[in-house]
Amino acid sequence: MIEKSGGESVVTLRLDSLVRRPFLRTWDMSQGIFWSRFPRWMESALRNPGDPKDYT
Repeated sequence: MIEKSGGESVVTLRLDSLVRRPFLRTWDMSQGIFWSRFPRWMESALRNPGDPKDYT
């Protein structure tokens, strides 16, 4: 789902996955790491190439 919010777009995702029980803890931890970093990756990928980089 894509929603407009002010001058920005907000994307809402729902993902389902089938993970075997022995890998569940590792999968959960990996997903937590991935999704915690995802907003920064998207911001970096969508940034105007002429804008200075912000490494905070």
